[in-house]
Amino acid sequence: MIDETIYNILKTVNANTYPGAIEQEINPPFISHRQLSMEPYPTKDGASTVDILDYQVGSFAETKAEVMTMAAAIRAALDEYSATGIKIRISDQKDSYDEESQLYVVIQNFRIRLKQ
Repeated sequence: MIDETIYNILKTVNANTYPGAIEQEINPPFISHRQLSMEPYPTKDGASTVDILDYQVGSFAETKAEVMTMAAAIRAALDEYSATGIKIRISDQKDSYDEESQLYVVIQNFRIRLKQ
């Protein structure tokens, strides 16, 4: 459910949006996204009713300006996003240059509070 929600939001930023690792040649710019971890919060009465997810979004582009613009649009779309049972906040952002692919990269991490 959350992967589909994130995918649909990111598609509004860039049509080239892919879940998980990028395994084939893709023309930039593009976005990849994946869940890194999930931490359940059990209640005194039993199973967790709220999970905290760590989610990562990567932006890839041929120029620094293009990747920074895309990262800003992703942050605007996801940071403080709230819907029924979902709350998203940015927790970290790093940018770099990948020598192998010759692409500029911005990695953003988000914390997602997900009600069951």
